[in-house]
Amino acid sequence: MNLSDQVTKKITSSIPDAKVEVIDFSSEHIGHHASGAHIAMTVVSKEFKNKTLVEQHQMIYKILEYELKEQIIHALRIRTKVE
Repeated sequence: MNLSDQVTKKITSSIPDAKVEVIDFSSEHIGHHASGAHIAMTVVSKEFKNKTLVEQHQMIYKILEYELKEQIIHALRIRTKVE
């Protein structure tokens, strides 16, 4: 399973109604001298209702805490939307 699929699975396990799109743009950063993937994601969920944008992003960061801490993911672009 590739990283994009792993991230999608992890998010949908924590936010069951989430619609997740993950794009790995690591190839754009060859020679960047940083370990870990560069990914962008869009997550759409009813769970974001009545939450600020910061709170929505904090939910995603919490889900991916291990991947970020271990530098499996080096750079993360998050776009969240309320369904």
